Amino acid sequence: IDLFFSRNIGLSGAGGTLLPIDILAGSRLSGKVAGSWNLGLLNIQTNDATDQSGRLLSLDTNFTALRAQREVGRSSYGAIFVGKYVTNDPAGTTFNKWNRAYGVDANWQVSEGQRLSTYLARTDTPETPDNVAGPRGSDWSARGFYDFRNRLWQVGAGVTRVGQNFNPEVGFLPRRNFIRPEMRIFFQPQPT
Repeated sequence: IDLFFSRNIGLSGAGGTLLPIDILAGSRLSGKVAGSWNLGLLNIQTNDATDQSGRLLSLDTNFTALRAQREVGRSSYGAIFVGKYVTNDPAGTTFNKWNRAYGVDANWQVSEGQRLSTYLARTDTPETPDNVAGPRGSDWSARGFYDFRNRLWQVGAGVTRVGQNFNPEVGFLPRRNFIRPEMRIFFQPQPT
């Protein structure tokens, strides 16, 4: 589950039917600030696109992604915002006019062999007319996972939840509306 997947920008369709969409302009800035902060900013403007038959595939759209992450020892804490906004909105189109996704995450190194990873994310999609396909409104997704490792064992357990209307349009989501518990135990001797 990714709130931002850059390959969704500049392409329309799925699988073997991908068609390019012209990118008019864009900028990206990323790097480390003050030693422990990782920052990233991306803004891209795409043009409208039609297929060979003249059918409208995509409207002029602006994509924005902001990410901040702080490293504290072997732990990290972060936040992200991703926005998609249609900048040219002719009447009668069947596209979502905007979509927002935002979330926070933490990877806490509890001890040498223990790690707790978690995130909480929300998406907002406008209440659109019935001729616009896809989920509407707001929903959330969350995950918590605990991992323990030593020279003999690797044990992990967690749960992921994705709501029915969770819709990261600029991200990647294999499916919606599920709760997935997971557990794994590995016996992995590592002699010196």
